Formats: sequence, structure tokens, C-alpha cells
Amino acid sequence: MTDRELWIWITAAFGPSNVRKWEVMTGFSEISEFYTAFIRGNVKGLSKEESDRMRSITSDKISDIMNYCRAKGINIYCYDDDEFPRRLRDIYNPPSVLFCYGRLQGIDSEVLLTVAGARELTEYSKKAEKEIVSDLVKSGVVIVSGIQVGADREASFEAVNRNAKTYAVLGCGLEYDYPKGSKELYRKISENGAVITEYFPNHKPRTRDFHYRNRLLSALSLGTFIIQATPKSGSLSIAEFALHQGKDIFTLSPHDIFEDVYKGNAMLLRDGAIPVFGAQDILNEYKNNYSHRLTFSNRFTDEYSLSKKKPFEKDRTKRKTATSSRPLSEEKINELKHEFSDLSDTAVKIINLIKSGIDSVDDIANSLGEDVSAVTLELMELEIMGAVMSLPGRRYKLN
Repeated sequence: MTDRELWIWITAAFGPSNVRKWEVMTGFSEISEFYTAFIRGNVKGLSKEESDRMRSITSDKISDIMNYCRAKGINIYCYDDDEFPRRLRDIYNPPSVLFCYGRLQGIDSEVLLTVAGARELTEYSKKAEKEIVSDLVKSGVVIVSGIQVGADREASFEAVNRNAKTYAVLGCGLEYDYPKGSKELYRKISENGAVITEYFPNHKPRTRDFHYRNRLLSALSLGTFIIQATPKSGSLSIAEFALHQGKDIFTLSPHDIFEDVYKGNAMLLRDGAIPVFGAQDILNEYKNNYSHRLTFSNRFTDEYSLSKKKPFEKDRTKRKTATSSRPLSEEKINELKHEFSDLSDTAVKIINLIKSGIDSVDDIANSLGEDVSAVTLELMELEIMGAVMSLPGRRYKLN
């Protein structure tokens, strides 16, 4: 099989967002090298279930997937392709295959900004988002969104209505019209940019997959701009990923600091997010490194000095570092369980075991009486959520 076929093979065998495939490939420099070792029985640490699944993905099945995508106009990008986004290749648990309507050429050189927020926006948020995103697009910023109803979709509409390049990242397969009524938006986005997903074309929308999708939304962009968020808003998980990936986090200045709908914004500001009063607050962050990509109107330079260094820049960096090392409290565990309705009882038990000092995968599995592979999957999900962090020797700590 070709390298492209092998990437589809390993992705189908383990699942698109499953970090386990990267664990079993550790030590192999090429996908073909790993495949040869697997065929010869030289890959250690695989469970029988994993081996059986890998053997069940035949070359005929892979050909069917590729032919289907070709017939539907879906482009496939694999991890080691030249056009695979470098910003996605360098993250924890990168996607191994991307399925796209549209093309990804030049994506790594663009000033990408992820825009996300609440489904139901206040009039203030709608007005502010429209004006700010419009100014950003006119200045050369390329918008990325998850096209969810609300702030995400409004950002995408603002870009396509101006015939600007924009990208969308989905948490399901391209064949699903999700959210309902999005197919025309897919088409418009793909004319200049791309609709991107790591999931196979017929992969149904599932709540957990949209959380995994968020790591790609934050990774593609230089920064994430949160328009409006409650303390339980799903858009905050994008900001959490952005924090761990070392990306900039922007948030709209709240209309009313006492309103629940802006308490998520206030949380971000307390943790060092950059307050946004206008497009210039975002453009200022990229003026020096991307001046060849951006344009600045006289209105921006009149309102705000783009050459002026922000006085609290160093303090903000320190706050970000401090935030990422906070221990996970009981209250945070309850928040996680409330926010992610599909967080299993096993996952909560794992968190409590790690907190008590039992930190290795084998010891956790023994304590729970569970299979090691099942515990590994739970730990993978918890790490993506930001609840735990992996350590050398298959050990974990609370994040």
C-alpha cells in the first residue's frame, strides 16, 4: 500500500481522534516502516483487539474510502503530505488524516484567527462581532470557525459575504449537514478556503467529537477570539486548548460584568486573555511578524498606536503559565462532569486515583479492575479535556 493508504488504514483502525495510534507508532520514523513491523509481528504493546481491528481494515476498504471521496469532491491530506498544515502536525495528538472540501495550500503562512462564542448572542455581542470581524477580514486576517449556530457561524458568514478566504473545522463527517442548513455555507467556504474535518465522510455528529475538534480549531490559528461565553460555555474549551498550545487568547470586553452571559469572558480576562475593544487590539499582536500579510487603516492608527508596547504583556505571560499549573480541585471535577455530559464514572474514578497518588496506567487499571487499553482511552479523553497531563513512563498527573 502507498503511504496515503497506510495513513487511512491506521486512522480507520484506531479512530480519527484516538491518541493510541501515535503511542503504538512511537519509535517508527515512517508509516511504511510501522506497517512492515506490524505485518511481521514486531510491534509490541498491541492488544489482541487492536491487532484484530488493524487486520480487518483491508486494502479494498481503503480503496472504497478513497474512491468515495474522489466521487464526492473531497480532498484527502495525510500527516506527512507537504500540504498538511504544519500547525496541526506539531500539536499533541495531531490528526493523521484530514478530509476537506476545498484546498489547504499556503495555510501555514496566513494570519488565521479562530472566532467562537455563544449560540445566543446579545445585541451588543452581535454588533461588536460584526464590526470587529469585518475590520479584521478587510485587514487580511483569515477567519476560522466551527460554524456552530451563534458567534461561530456569524463570523463565517461575515467572511464569505465579503468573498474572503475562510476555514471551517467540523466535529463530524463532511457528508452530514450539521448544523442543519450548512451545506450552502460549506460550498461558499470551500470556494476560497476549506471545510476541514479529521472524521470520515459518513461519521455521525457526537458530542465528544466536537470537543476533540476544538484542539484543531485552536491549533490552526495564531489566536482564538471568544465573543461571548458563560462559565460553562463550550467555547472555553477552545481557549483552554489554545492556552496549552501557546496561542494567543482574545476576548470581547464584556458589555456588563455582572451578566452571566459574559462571566466566561471575565474568567478569561482574569487569566490573562487580551481584551478586545476593536480589531486593532488583535492586529497589534501580529503587526511585527505579519506586516506583509496585513493592512492597517488610518482609523486604526488614529485610535491606537500599533507600535506601542502593551504595558502588561510580561505579566499576562506569567499569568498564563500560572493558570496551566493549577491543581484540579473537587469543584473542577464537578465542573468537568457537568460540562461534559458523557464523562464516564470511570473517568471520575481515574481522576480521584491520580489525586490519591496512583499515577501509572497499569496501577490505575489494576485498582479499577479494568483492561489497560480501556483505561488508556479514558486517560486520552481526560488529557484532551485538559484534566490530566501525561508523564514519562506511562504515568499521569492532574493538570
